[in-house]
Amino acid sequence: MTARPLLRAHRLVSLIVAALWVLQALTGLVLVFRVEIDNALTPGATARLDPVALDQAIVGLSKTLPHPVDSLTVADRSGGRFDAFDAEDRRIARLTGRGEVLALEPGLRAAARLDALKSLHESLWLGDAGTALIGLSGILLVSNIVLGLTMAWPGLGGLRRALLPKAGGGGPARTFARHRALGLWFAAPALILALAGVAMALGDPLSDQLGAGRPRPQTPPAREAPVETLPQAIRTAQAIYPGARISVINLPNPDRAWYRMRLRQAGELQHFYGATELFVDARTGKVLANYDGLRAPQPRALFDAFYPIHTAEALGPVGRLLSAAFGAWVLGMAALGLSLWWGRRRLTRRG
Repeated sequence: MTARPLLRAHRLVSLIVAALWVLQALTGLVLVFRVEIDNALTPGATARLDPVALDQAIVGLSKTLPHPVDSLTVADRSGGRFDAFDAEDRRIARLTGRGEVLALEPGLRAAARLDALKSLHESLWLGDAGTALIGLSGILLVSNIVLGLTMAWPGLGGLRRALLPKAGGGGPARTFARHRALGLWFAAPALILALAGVAMALGDPLSDQLGAGRPRPQTPPAREAPVETLPQAIRTAQAIYPGARISVINLPNPDRAWYRMRLRQAGELQHFYGATELFVDARTGKVLANYDGLRAPQPRALFDAFYPIHTAEALGPVGRLLSAAFGAWVLGMAALGLSLWWGRRRLTRRG
């Protein structure tokens, strides 16, 4: 394919989905620092996890609130704060690891807005159809990056000049030089982050087809009251994975007879939630399913890696800055690309 058809294809794809890419970049920039923003807007103490005290607090909240606590999710990077959710996945309270109540639902609206922003970023508030659309836009972004590289690559001899364009000149020529240089500087990491995002959007159905799903317990509904308490289930998890940080706890209810715990072990790519998962029978205390995030079979380990690669949290704090830079790069490329298109359009009309 010659340069002119490539240019037309690049321009057409960019103009069609530019608004969606900008939306993804803006929401992604905020979500990189979601935990820090959330905790700044809902300040309070943190405390090391005390299973007994936390269990007592959950029982008390379930008695006083309109809806009982159904699950807990870690709310800060130290693991010392948890958000409580009801069965409808509504955030109803924030607790320390010792069960001290920091805020109830009216005081958690900032966190709820961030949840809504995350849903917008992942599915456009359209459920599975929106997730598929995000995956398609990601495929278009990947193809556009490849097209842009194909057109902008100057060869080794002119690479330095393309990466560091001179400040002189004006109009579309200067805009093109900046657009080209910005694209060349960040194209490789942008391609990796975008590919991981596409894989995330399409990952669940694909992993099921490849037989790479996580283990799930096959147990009948809990008709009788649980015998195993939450502190006992937590101790079981801590005995199997000493030193791991518990990030998510799903409590038993009439439809499930187990505790589900998600943990983060040292060395896992997912720095916040982790990938390790454990199911403990609420009636017998036996381990029903155990998924070790550090010893995951292939290709399950590959699917687990998509999220930390897309968010770049696999690289720690530096990676989160890289993820933010990716969002800023998309915005910069969109602004320069639209400016270039508009400038050339004006010149064409004058001609």
